[in-house]
Amino acid sequence: MVTFVTAAAIRRLQQKTEGAPPKRYSMIVHVETARASHAWQHTVTKEIVDGMAAAARANDAVFDQLVQRSIDDLARSVTAGEYSMPERADLIRDVRDAFVKGGVVTERVNSDNDVQALLDENAELRLRTPFNVFIGGQILDRGITVPNLLGFFYGRSPKKMQQDTVLQHARMYGARPKPDLAVSRFYTTPSNYSMLRRIHEFDAALRHAFLTGAHDRGVAFVMKDDSNRVIPCAPSKILVSNIVALRPNGAFLPFGFQTKAKTDLVRIAAAVMKLIPSDAVDTQAPVKIKSDEAVAILSAIEPSLNSEDGYSFDWEAARAAIEYYSKVAAPPDMRGGCWLFAQTGRTISRKRGGGRYSDAPLSYQERAAFRSLPGSLPILALLQQEGREEDGWRGSPFWWPVLVAPARAAPSIFATSVHESDAADEDDQ
Repeated sequence: MVTFVTAAAIRRLQQKTEGAPPKRYSMIVHVETARASHAWQHTVTKEIVDGMAAAARANDAVFDQLVQRSIDDLARSVTAGEYSMPERADLIRDVRDAFVKGGVVTERVNSDNDVQALLDENAELRLRTPFNVFIGGQILDRGITVPNLLGFFYGRSPKKMQQDTVLQHARMYGARPKPDLAVSRFYTTPSNYSMLRRIHEFDAALRHAFLTGAHDRGVAFVMKDDSNRVIPCAPSKILVSNIVALRPNGAFLPFGFQTKAKTDLVRIAAAVMKLIPSDAVDTQAPVKIKSDEAVAILSAIEPSLNSEDGYSFDWEAARAAIEYYSKVAAPPDMRGGCWLFAQTGRTISRKRGGGRYSDAPLSYQERAAFRSLPGSLPILALLQQEGREEDGWRGSPFWWPVLVAPARAAPSIFATSVHESDAADEDDQ
């Protein structure tokens, strides 16, 4: 709430500096569909607004602390976007006025009658003040336009996420001025974030195929059958919640995990080292191995990593991807191979400065170098981390695997489960 009001205050001060009239802004709270829940969320939000107003009037230190924390957060993306950041004193003054003078209002939106009363002449939700918070259910997440949206508190967790429905929910991704984007914030659970990221990768893979003309060659939809063979499957049978999308040179890797205990890691690391050819370790360029060897290495690493709540990694999809790129998609004279890139001595922290889990153990330069590899084979990169306790790990080295799709491959969608029958019939293939 405080960050949303601060974000809107930043944009309004920027607009005043540019000589433009300041706009009004909005935030959506979309957690549950039940109307009783909306009433409670509305009560909680009102208590926050009233509490901030009381703290501001009393010059309570907590008010300045919360606003300063929001400014620090927003300044990172405003500065990264190379936009002007208003003076802190001006921001704190405007945020204080917003809460004290009733500039922050909340509205419940959960029935057609409510909506009609809240719409303006453009059939959009009317923004009555500079800072508007809308709380509601399904009527709010689709079929209605919410203008100047800067904040989205998204907590819905359906058992099965339909891609088109979730993308309607995710107004965060809607077109907006870039200065607005710099102060936009999206709040959700780790599991929802993982699902939204997966849907984005799926959509991006299809978009890449269209923009590059790769759709003429088709987009590969593949899965493993009961006999563990990689086979085509019909796109209509794929559950979005059980897919992995890989674009050319795209990376697929676990993150949001903790390692096993030190005694287990020592045993697992020794087993992994026996599978990695000595000439592949700490070399400047990847070496070629058999895809079956790459799959065996990946399987040996799997027991060493435990996903945190809300995070997961599909090891079976990773193995299927290696086999597909190596044994199905590769040119006949290269089939059965895989590039292996193994480096030691890495010291990445488990979490980044902002508190999110690290997810890029492979450098941009290393990814770029993979594009020049001959042929169309997958790359299995193994980054051995020192696993230091001061970096948030368990005090023992471990291997962090990254699967990189061939730069010349078609966009590919790997399914770990499908609707009804597993394989596509001949026409689908």
